[in-house]
Amino acid sequence: GGVSYITVPNYKVIGEYGSLSYDLATVYNIKTSPYAIGLDLSLSYFLYDRDYIASDRSASRNSVALYPNFKYNFSDKTSMNTSLNISFANPRSRADEWALLPKTISQRFGVGYAYTRDIYLSPYVNFFPDKLSLDRTTINFSTVFSLL
Repeated sequence: GGVSYITVPNYKVIGEYGSLSYDLATVYNIKTSPYAIGLDLSLSYFLYDRDYIASDRSASRNSVALYPNFKYNFSDKTSMNTSLNISFANPRSRADEWALLPKTISQRFGVGYAYTRDIYLSPYVNFFPDKLSLDRTTINFSTVFSLL
């Protein structure tokens, strides 16, 4: 979980100044095979410094995201993975603060490399499987540094 302070201009212009989040990740290694399956969960609540106005469009009060995932381990250090992002959000424009509406499903495909026990590198491609196009695809890079 965490607390975020918003500095991105696109979010600040709609009055968002922060968010609260909780994340949970599970993984199940399939016996002695190189395969693993998992499910991640992300809950977010967004904080605003003013009431909603029509120009805020689809700004959300809160969201829930599920990420079913699959991983293949080539070795102890190298893996390939894919996951879906199945998300629901509550637009601020709705009177019901807890009505969650589905968002477009996206998919991630990437590789992972454990440089050391404490450093994990993971480049990945994110796209919308039902609307494949280069202008809706991003190339990303995630890194995890363990400090303890």
